[in-house]
Amino acid sequence: MVYLCAEDLHLRESFARGDLPSKQAVTDLLTEIFSTTPVITPTGAVIESNLYQQSSRFDIKSTVLNNIYAQLELSFGLLRATTPKYNSYQYIAQGPTQKDTSPAATAVRKHSKKAVKWTNIDVEAAAKSSGLHRNDIVDKLQHWNDTRLIELKTGGVVNVFRIMKALPQTAQEKRSIAETLYRELVVREQQELARMQSVIDLICGSACIARTLAEHFGDSLPDGKQECGHCTWCETKKPVERVKRPTQDWDPKAFNDVLAACPARDDPRFLARVAFGIGSPRATGDKLSKNKVFGSMEDHDFVVRTEYACHDENLD
Repeated sequence: MVYLCAEDLHLRESFARGDLPSKQAVTDLLTEIFSTTPVITPTGAVIESNLYQQSSRFDIKSTVLNNIYAQLELSFGLLRATTPKYNSYQYIAQGPTQKDTSPAATAVRKHSKKAVKWTNIDVEAAAKSSGLHRNDIVDKLQHWNDTRLIELKTGGVVNVFRIMKALPQTAQEKRSIAETLYRELVVREQQELARMQSVIDLICGSACIARTLAEHFGDSLPDGKQECGHCTWCETKKPVERVKRPTQDWDPKAFNDVLAACPARDDPRFLARVAFGIGSPRATGDKLSKNKVFGSMEDHDFVVRTEYACHDENLD
């Protein structure tokens, strides 16, 4: 049994519209990635990125951000994700570590700084000053933790990507990759919207719903039947009435309220999402999801809102 109502269409459209970042956001993200200073490791050059911070800074959802990095590997062969690492290590001493005179143990003690309860260890500095690899310092901390000499606490996950070939340096190269990635994201959004429409077409079609659904997956009804006999179409021979959200005239006052709540107008699509009530890392960071303007124009067409935002984004 399926209930179709206009409010559901708004919710589904919100899911579809919420993933596409602005083209400028994708461009700025790639500029940062390609400008990151590589770190030389025994296995080759790598770059490190805090995906949580990048998601917030560029207003790109984490799932989309991960997809962009995946495309840099699969489509362009530039980067390959490796094991993430922590950039924060703290411990509480629970046993004597002074008997351990190994180079790694000495480096840990030398670069440890005790606070009120926890002792902070600068893993990078310990490795650099001792001439050891970072993994040697981490392994020593893990060993002490496993043998209950310390209680270890880690935090601050940093993603690590191995550089597979020279990263783009010219503006033209960067722009070409940004445009390709953005086109792919636009296609994904259109596919999501098309899938939503396909479900509506299924429900509101002039045919047996069960047979249409079976044929979609390359199947058929049992015993070669053409109709199931118990769906809405089979019982009434009338399609389910299509529903549409009421079309609202443009409300300039409501949009001006959105502009007033979003003083930074560098992304028209962000303004449209706030008006439509679509959450994003930036909206959360700016506490806009709790503002009265958030979703205040959800009864307007999303594309129309975006067009108005593009027109008014530089107004002061």
